[in-house]
Amino acid sequence: MSKRKAEPEQEPTRNQEKSPAEAPSNKQWPGCCDQCSSDWKNKETLPDSNELLNVFLIVIGGITVIYGLSYFFPYLFTWLQDITTNPDFQTYFTVLGSIHVILGCFAIIAGVGMFQEQEWAWGMALLILTFIIINAIVTLINTLAGGSFSLDNISFWIQLVSVPFAALGIPWLLATKERYF
Repeated sequence: MSKRKAEPEQEPTRNQEKSPAEAPSNKQWPGCCDQCSSDWKNKETLPDSNELLNVFLIVIGGITVIYGLSYFFPYLFTWLQDITTNPDFQTYFTVLGSIHVILGCFAIIAGVGMFQEQEWAWGMALLILTFIIINAIVTLINTLAGGSFSLDNISFWIQLVSVPFAALGIPWLLATKERYF
């Protein structure tokens, strides 16, 4: 009788296709399936730093909703009273308020969806963070082109807090993309 060495089984690489019988049956965490080839298979080894981004999206979403509602109800914030009595600004504020309310609601929804590691929440969060940065750039250009700047403006403080999170959040979402797919 000859002794033969047992050959170690080779695990499939990412480039090898799996047959339908070997395909993962679900995406439930932890350990979505035995055949999972994802580096993020074991949730216990995943960093929890996405939770900070998720909470940020929910908080900034709530603040943005309140900020958007302040355009509809200017007497909630007394500093808006002088501006909103001008009829030329009424239409502009209604549109701007609607945009902020919608953006804030989507930020809250994306934050909640990211806690559940949903694919759609990843894309939505990426769009919201991009919109935050673009909005800050447009505001900066308007200010440099002769617009007014005031530390009393709540928009300044919202952007001051949200832009660094957005600037760090976009690369982080791109780096942890496999977690959601």
